[in-house]
Amino acid sequence: MQNPGDGRNSRPPGQSPGGGNNSNKPKGDAPEPRRSRIPSWVVVVLLVGIAGWYIYNYFVPRDETVYDTISYSAFLDEVEANNV
Repeated sequence: MQNPGDGRNSRPPGQSPGGGNNSNKPKGDAPEPRRSRIPSWVVVVLLVGIAGWYIYNYFVPRDETVYDTISYSAFLDEVEANNV
């Protein structure tokens, strides 16, 4: 067991366990922001694809399907007659 006061592994309070001073970084600078793991071109392709999908759905003509409406009682009559 090591003696905590022998000076070999002791460090001043507030100093990181990795070592001494970082003289190549000035004090007070914020750490560099972390970059996203997703490449920017992937984000651009996704956004263009989504925009293209919405534009396609907006401008492509829809089926002009006509639906007939019936009352619920008429539907029940057809169900009871096994026509559904």
